[in-house]
Amino acid sequence: MMNKIKKEFACRGVDKDSLILEIGPLCFPMYPKSDGYNVEIADYLSGEELRQKYKDSIGYDADKIEEVDFVVARHYASSIGKKGYYDVIAASHLIEHVVDIIEFINDCSTLLKDDGKIKLVIPDKRYEFDYFREEVSIRTVIDNHVYRTKANNHSIGTMIDVLLNQVRVKENGTYVPNSGIYFDKDMTFRWDENNDWLDDMDSSIKEYSDEKYCDMHSGVFTPKSFEILIYQLNILGYIDFKIDEITTEKNSIEFYVTLKREREKFEGKHLADLHIQHKKEMFESFSNYEELMKAVLAKKRLYIYGTGKASDRIVRFLELLEVTYEGHIVSNGHKDKEYCHEHKIYELGEISQEQNVCVLLGISVQFREEVCRQLEELHIEYIF
Repeated sequence: MMNKIKKEFACRGVDKDSLILEIGPLCFPMYPKSDGYNVEIADYLSGEELRQKYKDSIGYDADKIEEVDFVVARHYASSIGKKGYYDVIAASHLIEHVVDIIEFINDCSTLLKDDGKIKLVIPDKRYEFDYFREEVSIRTVIDNHVYRTKANNHSIGTMIDVLLNQVRVKENGTYVPNSGIYFDKDMTFRWDENNDWLDDMDSSIKEYSDEKYCDMHSGVFTPKSFEILIYQLNILGYIDFKIDEITTEKNSIEFYVTLKREREKFEGKHLADLHIQHKKEMFESFSNYEELMKAVLAKKRLYIYGTGKASDRIVRFLELLEVTYEGHIVSNGHKDKEYCHEHKIYELGEISQEQNVCVLLGISVQFREEVCRQLEELHIEYIF
């Protein structure tokens, strides 16, 4: 089931008459055949083989995997052979797995009509297990395209990067809500869990083959790093597609990109601005970072509403920013202790008459609406 923002993204510029190619949807298609979309599916296994592979996998409903029209793992243009045919090519959580990003986009270009669009759903490294890995660089993307044209697998360096730097969060599985920096005490790496990890790494290196594909995240992205990459590849002439739109959702593990065919002109100021925006992104993984900074600059008295795990994340974030706060707030009649993180706990009524206050909401979603209503009635500024 797609959320509202993802569904709106999928439907924008697409209708049931559009000729669609969806690559690797498994049981999460953006354009289900069962909903009447005029869609063909490409994947690396047949529909029956995929259903067998994922029938016992947690989080996958194998019965929802639809029939595959083209069994292909790479070289989509030559394998499918429909030049200038499709209105839309869609791929969700795929581009980070491909060996050659330039080849993938150019294959899509060949298969699409002149005004065709590429719609991509891409994991955002700020919220998932690639948190500590570096975003893929223009250098790596071009090297993969130029020097790995005959390779069917990711580079050995990529494999080592994954084994060394991918992280899990004990409490939340592989995907990290909000930002990984909140969970430093709960994180585990492969080498945390396995005393024989170096031996396993050595075995993986010895067994590595350029020919045998190993599924992993080769490309690691944030919205701005992806925008920079596409812009650079376009102005250098490696691809003829540019960013049409990027849609992001607060605290989501993914972002949504539409590409359209158009060559860009190089503008140094634009590229510089993109780099600066990219550097800000990791802090922006905290909801409303800019609003928080405005409150700090205005010398607001900061309080955190809540004393549970949600508030712990905000405490951690403020520590990293070296921002101080006054204390914690709970609803009237709900104070069961005096201190949290060595800061005094107040009932809402105790601070209701204070001036120049800003409250950071560290509470569960189910309580947010009621707490926001109370704060608004008291004319207290808040951020979540």
